Amino acid sequence: MAGHEIPTIIMISAANPEILDVNETNDHINQYEEDMDVDYTTPPAGGLTPVAKCCLKRQCFNKFAPQVQEDCFNRFWSIRNKTNQNYFLAGLMSADEPKRTVQNPVRHNKTVSWTYFVDVRGKKVQVCQNFVTAVYGISSSKIQTIQHKLLSGSSLDDLRGKFSKRKKPEEESQQRVEVITLNTTLHPNLHTAIHNKKVTKKKIK
Repeated sequence: MAGHEIPTIIMISAANPEILDVNETNDHINQYEEDMDVDYTTPPAGGLTPVAKCCLKRQCFNKFAPQVQEDCFNRFWSIRNKTNQNYFLAGLMSADEPKRTVQNPVRHNKTVSWTYFVDVRGKKVQVCQNFVTAVYGISSSKIQTIQHKLLSGSSLDDLRGKFSKRKKPEEESQQRVEVITLNTTLHPNLHTAIHNKKVTKKKIK
């Protein structure tokens, strides 16, 4: 696509030290994800309905013209990979946590005050949660799941369908997989969120 930077995905695996560099076309990237069994997703049917109602206090929808909302929606869903979408969304929310004590540990999202943003071409603009879910076409439960994982220190990787029903051996070997997405033009916030992130995955024998 002329005039656009094509994302480069580099995967380094302990089991396969070969570096796979994909930097050609979106079709090749999509085929690469399918060959690597990447769990990608598609946008909601019908696309985005311009947000015209979200909150009374901020009236966030007034800050963004319909064309800007459409751009936010398309850029988010062009990420495709569910795990990368999780990291992208995690970079658009911040928590004001109360002090943790042994007697009163933080156990639930409701004890934390969250601030939300949307990414407009690399610039964060503060909005309400309702606007975030509406403009990106996602559910509030997805936001809550990400928040729970952030507070508990769990991985944001999408693990649905990744578990084996076989019994695990007493000793399991581990492999390191490092995924670096260089996409500063299309998704600068995503690049910041997952750059140099190392994910530990258990290898089942």
